[in-house]
Amino acid sequence: MNVFNEELITAKEVCDFLRVSLVTLWNWRNKGIFPNPIKIDRKLLWKKSDIEAYLREKQGKEESSM
Repeated sequence: MNVFNEELITAKEVCDFLRVSLVTLWNWRNKGIFPNPIKIDRKLLWKKSDIEAYLREKQGKEESSM
């Protein structure tokens, strides 16, 4: 699948979806523990599928550590 078929969301939408602050999102991104955005012009946008995959992976790690 290419970026043209993807739903792209803004940093604010990511934060609303995950219920975290912008500071937390930038910290995660800078630490390399969160998917990188795509830069289009001056906007940073995330593929919603990348966010969903990140959550599935994180959930899988938490379940396997129990």
